[in-house]
Amino acid sequence: GPFGSKISARFFADEGIPVIRGSNLRDDLTRFVPEGFVFVSEERAQAYVPQHVRGGDLVFTCWGTIGQVGIVPDNGPYKSYIISNKQLKLRVDRRIAHPLFCYYYYSSPRYVEHLRRHVAHTRADAIADIRAAFTAETDDVRVIGRSIARTLAIALALVLVPFLCVWWLATVASSWLAAPGHGAVAG
Repeated sequence: GPFGSKISARFFADEGIPVIRGSNLRDDLTRFVPEGFVFVSEERAQAYVPQHVRGGDLVFTCWGTIGQVGIVPDNGPYKSYIISNKQLKLRVDRRIAHPLFCYYYYSSPRYVEHLRRHVAHTRADAIADIRAAFTAETDDVRVIGRSIARTLAIALALVLVPFLCVWWLATVASSWLAAPGHGAVAG
């Protein structure tokens, strides 16, 4: 998120672009809490373009409760948001993995425990540690995603191949076999 006093209460407005803070994230598999926002003006938001998030982006708390993660809803009350200076974002490459899969992965007790064991308590260390964990864990997500895709392809083949064989026998083969000179024995 924006660091230092770049985003602070003195810039909050009554309306504009909502700021995602820790109160919008949970550590209990609640995907997102779309209430209690503070706002910055549209003009001020232009200073925070790298901190803009949109539907499907994951947001993590890097200062505060370890394990808080949310997924910005695709059909939420706002088109875009800004993350506060205590959050990090992850924009999932949808060609590699589905954002919801990544959300559940990073929300899992296993991953949260991994963070609790490996993340230092200072903000700078936490950011570095979380980014390093993302790099390592993203490789895991990519491998898991490919494994799921292969499993689904195999399952589809196991269903589709017998279906196609039955269809072929019922339509193409039966027509072919019934045609003169293709295996039908004259009686």
